Amino acid sequence: MGGAPPMNAPAGMAPQPYDPWAPPQQNLPGGMDDFARRLPQSKPGTLFGVPLATLRDVGLQRKALFILGIALIAAIFVPVSFDPFLFAFKGNVFKGLVWPAIAGAAYLLVAAAPPNIRNQVPPIVLEWLPFGVSYSGVLIVGLGPAVPGMPGVNIMYAIGMATLIFGLLARLANPTDQIARIIIAVGAGCLLIPFIDIFEMFDGPGLFKVYAILWILVMVVGMASILYVVPPSKLPPALQAVDAFAPHVTAVMLLWLPLQIVVFTVAVIVHMDGVKVIELVLMLARSVLTLLGFFGVLMLTAPAAYDSIMNMVKGNKGAGGPPQGGGYPPQGGGYPPQGGGYPPQGGGYPPQGGGYPPQGPPGGGYPPPQGGGGGWPPQQ
Repeated sequence: MGGAPPMNAPAGMAPQPYDPWAPPQQNLPGGMDDFARRLPQSKPGTLFGVPLATLRDVGLQRKALFILGIALIAAIFVPVSFDPFLFAFKGNVFKGLVWPAIAGAAYLLVAAAPPNIRNQVPPIVLEWLPFGVSYSGVLIVGLGPAVPGMPGVNIMYAIGMATLIFGLLARLANPTDQIARIIIAVGAGCLLIPFIDIFEMFDGPGLFKVYAILWILVMVVGMASILYVVPPSKLPPALQAVDAFAPHVTAVMLLWLPLQIVVFTVAVIVHMDGVKVIELVLMLARSVLTLLGFFGVLMLTAPAAYDSIMNMVKGNKGAGGPPQGGGYPPQGGGYPPQGGGYPPQGGGYPPQGGGYPPQGPPGGGYPPPQGGGGGWPPQQ
């Protein structure tokens, strides 16, 4: 099954330490491995061309905090309805007025406060403030359609998606990070309750059923991510290629968050009479702003907070970034291994040299000796 360390090493090379968390680098049996070879692959340290190191760009973070801080405060004074004339905080002052004002002020403090004010605030507060505010915002406002009775307002959905996506990004940056894999499992487990709630949406009109089906598919993919908590070499051979799908799962989870807003809006336009276009546009814009203002900031600030926690756990109190030799992103990249994409360089299936198992020194078989086994709309 590939769970044992390699017994032989090529001549002239020292045996490599066995790492059960390393992705399998050999041809694997089963359709999952074959399917993975046909999909576009993400270069190490990127998500389909977007460098994950961008999440650590301080300049980008400050620009985002400045723009979103102003937008969150300004959105307080934009009505959600003109007939009757209503603001977002009607019926929920804290969610529609107090919290956006607190979040906007906190972002502006970090991004644009004068030096004399910033110098009076402990550095750890400036580092953790946007992370804490954005995470609280995700829990308070939620992800997805903020309509009473729909799963988008389920707090477990917000916790699960935010936790799962961050864990997936951290795993992409460092495939051997065991803590990231545990984070993924926690997020995937949190999606079970909102997954059950989605089936209630099948009582709605046609496009709402389509919306529910898409949501179910995304949730199934998210919950299946719990497989990442198991070392690849410990999985059955047919599932050992699961690590190759990590970039695709991450992209699906990220793209679904804005897509669900658009799909739900289309369903409202088609099936609900009397809804004015201007009000739909305002609610759509507010939903996107909420997504960027809380979830987007959370993804920008979570890596630094994660490093701080890991440094405290490991006793690296003076460390200002990820531990040497790994972190976010790791030196040398992630999956696939350096030297090529997926499949690894050296041939297709079967490996060069013919036959199955591959040719090699005595003690071959499977695995080969050198392998390791391889808010919409705001509540009123």
